[in-house]
Amino acid sequence: MTTTEISKERAFINAVWQRIEGNRGAIATVSRCTDSDPYYQRQAATYIYPYLPDDIRQWQKKINRYVFVAALMAKNHQQNPKDAQIGSSFGHTCLRLKKHANVNANGIENRFQALLNANGEDVYRYLGMFAPLLRQHNIPCEWAKLLEDLNCWDHEEEKVRLRWARDFYQD
Repeated sequence: MTTTEISKERAFINAVWQRIEGNRGAIATVSRCTDSDPYYQRQAATYIYPYLPDDIRQWQKKINRYVFVAALMAKNHQQNPKDAQIGSSFGHTCLRLKKHANVNANGIENRFQALLNANGEDVYRYLGMFAPLLRQHNIPCEWAKLLEDLNCWDHEEEKVRLRWARDFYQD
């Protein structure tokens, strides 16, 4: 990929954000999609499905991943995705949360460890626990990078998990 090209994940996040930004009804509709419930996905289809990459359209598990991250972004709609540091991993985002003065650092670390150890669909449950904390403490997340990382989450070498751990424990 050249520097002028953007990833399909970033294109998706940017397109969904442009579609829902400032539209409270759209934000509410998309934010309900965190549990892969087909009813809510149907309700949010107009805001999400037109922007899905063509190469994932036949894979419901991949579609659910894209929808989930769009829902997390909608839940944190006060933060413009462009405010996040480009390429910043979720481990770095969690480190910023842990360093925040008004949080229980041990609790954040315990949640983060549970996230690192999560497999399959469990990862979404643990990620969902961080969304309200990020919103509450106004910590932006790099949603496109999160989506890219989730696309590689269950790979055998666990590079994403190792990178997140390095970024979280770099302090």
